[in-house]
Amino acid sequence: MTCIVVDSVDADIYHMSNAGIDSDSLTLALEPEVASIWCKSRESGIQYAHSQEAKISLSDICIHEINKDGLKQIGKASGGPWGGTNVDRRLLKFFKRLVGTQALEALKDEGMNDYFDLIRCFEASKREFDEEANKKMSFKVPGLLQELCERFNGKTLSDRVEELFNADKVEFKRDKIRIHSSEVAKWFDAPISSLVKHIRGIFEDRQIGIIHTIVLVGGVNDEVKYADRILHKFAQRDCWSSCVRIYRSTEHSPIYVTDPGCEYIGKVEIEHSIDYVTIEVTLLFGTTELMVKARLKESGRERVAVLQCLEQ
Repeated sequence: MTCIVVDSVDADIYHMSNAGIDSDSLTLALEPEVASIWCKSRESGIQYAHSQEAKISLSDICIHEINKDGLKQIGKASGGPWGGTNVDRRLLKFFKRLVGTQALEALKDEGMNDYFDLIRCFEASKREFDEEANKKMSFKVPGLLQELCERFNGKTLSDRVEELFNADKVEFKRDKIRIHSSEVAKWFDAPISSLVKHIRGIFEDRQIGIIHTIVLVGGVNDEVKYADRILHKFAQRDCWSSCVRIYRSTEHSPIYVTDPGCEYIGKVEIEHSIDYVTIEVTLLFGTTELMVKARLKESGRERVAVLQCLEQ
């Protein structure tokens, strides 16, 4: 039995049936399902936010928590139109400015295969796109589009590039258009900003609690530029640390830690990603070691903490 991970089940089932593949020999798994299975194999008590591209234009975000019974979905799935086609639309907008709307529409009418080849070449280039490399993205322009540019504008594609753009930003050589990484980076800004804003809202939702890990799955998330910029935003997010000081007393009912008989013995520090939490600390006696358990009340998350008692 072979399993293939796909992002669109309908099309692949159709191709399976036409290819004569027995369903008993091949299993298809959706990317969101595979992400959930991966989360299930992780550490218990941890919440994961995973973003996957639905179809090719939407980003869906699901929150899963791993507990002793398996995987639990927290809240409803959410998302918006922030997928890879948003970046592709900006490519088409670029070409509309370069060759004109008429030429681009004529390309669809006279050479649909060439139109799709243009998109595919861009798709392949943007998956390897790296803004930090400070170089130009290069992809092939169909010959038909070059002819249509001259037909509708009275100028060659090379002339149009020189007329509209600085040579250090965009250039056309032989049959390839080359666009500087700083220009291409702008095409990613709007969808990334919208997705990051939405995920930040989830992080701030107290009913969801603390999210420990973000998993990007499939589609546009496979693109280096897209994934790096999203993860960088959250790698820089604020992190707080709370300290609970532990005292002991020779008296039965001390009121203040400054009362006679009270002695400071150590502290417990807990890191969390929201600015206000209630921490319940439990000291467990009866074993060879003193155990400390800390519970974040807002999320219900529990962990074994360290009692720091060696400081002066």
